[in-house]
Amino acid sequence: MITAFLKKLYEHLLLLLIVALIALAAYVSLGRQFMPAISSYTSFLEEQIAQRTGLPATIGSVSGDFFGFNPIVSLTDLQLAIDEISEAPALEFAEARIAVDVGRSIWQRRWVLDEFVIRNLLIDLTQNADGAWQLSGAAAHGSDDPFDLNTLYQTFLSFNQLELQGVTINIHPRDGDSFSFDQGSANVWNRGQNHYLHVNAILEGNPEPLTVSIEAQGNSLEQASGTLHVLLPKSNYSRVLSDQHLGALAILGLEGTGQAWIGFEAGKVSTATFEFDVPMLTIGVQSDEQSRQQEIEKLGLTNVKGLAKLNHNRAGGSWELALANMSVTYRSDSWRSFNARVFYQPNQLMEIAADHLDFGLLTRLTRDSGVLPDDAAADLTGFNPDGSLQNVSLSLPLSEAEGRPLSLKTNVADLQLASVRNSPNLWGMDGFVQFEFDRSEKRLTGIAEVDSSGFSINIPSTFTEVWDYSRVNGRLHIDVLMENGQA
Repeated sequence: MITAFLKKLYEHLLLLLIVALIALAAYVSLGRQFMPAISSYTSFLEEQIAQRTGLPATIGSVSGDFFGFNPIVSLTDLQLAIDEISEAPALEFAEARIAVDVGRSIWQRRWVLDEFVIRNLLIDLTQNADGAWQLSGAAAHGSDDPFDLNTLYQTFLSFNQLELQGVTINIHPRDGDSFSFDQGSANVWNRGQNHYLHVNAILEGNPEPLTVSIEAQGNSLEQASGTLHVLLPKSNYSRVLSDQHLGALAILGLEGTGQAWIGFEAGKVSTATFEFDVPMLTIGVQSDEQSRQQEIEKLGLTNVKGLAKLNHNRAGGSWELALANMSVTYRSDSWRSFNARVFYQPNQLMEIAADHLDFGLLTRLTRDSGVLPDDAAADLTGFNPDGSLQNVSLSLPLSEAEGRPLSLKTNVADLQLASVRNSPNLWGMDGFVQFEFDRSEKRLTGIAEVDSSGFSINIPSTFTEVWDYSRVNGRLHIDVLMENGQA
């Protein structure tokens, strides 16, 4: 009896296998016969693409094929427009190849793309008169940002795997010359809650690619958390940053290399680390909007190197910037190997700590930038301070409601000051300074200590000779009450 049951089960399984093989063969045969006929469904595919992307689409030609058990659709001369009223397309694809994973699509009861490869994609980005960036072929919307980042994020999540090859991006700034990134490629992988994006692109004229990588978790931009890594190869980025303004700061030229690691939580930046080596940086500072059209002083910095790390405390809303192994050269002044920390609590407090500040370089850079009023600039030029501040600690309250005094602590090394309005000429001053200023009481208190070897002084209004001292030591207590602008 058991033998008969097993024989009958074997016959049914064999029959089921034969039927499955016949059905599979019929599926493949019909698929191979039907796929070439898909070329007559151009209008249908245009409607489907427009429905899926929300963008008007036109297709030059369509061809179909079968590979294994998966149908493959190839599109040529695919164009997508952001606005139907625009004359030029926003996106142009020379070729797109789509392979459907039939087995997984049946199992998951939705379309699953085994392969989506886009070749020779051309993108034009144009900066409008308001400074916003938009795709060429997109109608202008005033100052509104035409990009919806959340929609773009959701678009990438709709693919299990997406591959872009031969991407060219043409950038057209509002001011300055156009430039391009070519030989670009991009890969997108989505596995459940985990999402990966890797991009390579070459700035024209540069042999090495710029690399961008993102690892993120979350199915919406507001919930996304992960890490962004950007690698900039050594190159001249002056064209990329030409005439771009960050407030009053204009970057006029930049040559160098660097990389950044940016962490984000719930769609917001939480940490950022930057490593850079910039042999040449040219900046300009403008005092007001009216001066934007005027020629400004160019400040050339060289050998800008170091490591910077930015942290954001979401609970307290504070920011902390740490600088390590920093160095910079301005003209003949070299500020080498210093470390610093900046803490910022919006509308409350700013704290700055540094192990070494080159007083002379900062003075000359401030003077040449043109940001000071004429009287202050003239005094700074007259005093011409030089030397260094060491172990600096500055606490600057941003709100009087905090009740904290403004405070400064620093060691002074080899301080030099020239004479202004018959003040003494000083050379070789070493010491320590500690000040506190209570804004509510308008009171300045503190101490100034001098402990110098090789100190010199000249009082031009009284003596013509310079007095040289092999050793000077002393302490000055300061307690000044300011009333009505007078001490």
